[in-house]
Amino acid sequence: MTLAQFFTVVGSALAGWLLAQITDGAKELHRGRKLRRAISEEVVSIHEQASQRMWLALARDLQICVHEGLSSAVPLPLNNQIYRTHYAEVALHLNVYQRSGLEILHQQVDALNEQIRELGQLKAMLFRRHSDGKKIAGRARRLKGSLHAALYSVAAIRFYAHRYIDHPLMPHMTPNSPEHKAYLKMLQATEDEISDIEEKAKTVERAQFDVIYNAEMFKDVPDE
Repeated sequence: MTLAQFFTVVGSALAGWLLAQITDGAKELHRGRKLRRAISEEVVSIHEQASQRMWLALARDLQICVHEGLSSAVPLPLNNQIYRTHYAEVALHLNVYQRSGLEILHQQVDALNEQIRELGQLKAMLFRRHSDGKKIAGRARRLKGSLHAALYSVAAIRFYAHRYIDHPLMPHMTPNSPEHKAYLKMLQATEDEISDIEEKAKTVERAQFDVIYNAEMFKDVPDE
């Protein structure tokens, strides 16, 4: 093999290696972008789950509890499977503020899901002791406390998810900042909303909560 042929072989091998590295790097970047997008989309989904399904389910439970009643339904936990599976891969591609915002949001999601699990256990215990599921009397205070705590967790999740959606590059919150002020105002608004749920429940007959389909509520909604 001549020197020219040697350099040709070495050059071809080096070019092939560089092309492979560039291709692998491009694939990794593409995968990273897809995962970051998926995690951001999951935040939107969590916000919707918390604002609609979870809040409404817990609010209805609280209304029944005001009447010393007990619902057998337990809301499904919030789903953050993408974060739990892929966050370690994505974290290095995020800035410190994004990591902080995501981590505190998903800590709140995990805490709420644990509260929902404990709520299910509490309801099961109450049903065993009050088989008719109608009156839980003195034990209503314990159930109400659990529902209040879960509703505050839902409100916090809505807040942190909304922050991430509106400020994806800097979703964190520092003490004594405008964001901190907004968070405290949100907690006060949540307290007022919970009180309003309880007051309005007193104007509704207990039996109405056992009705599965209320035609009046859907009078303006077309059939499929």
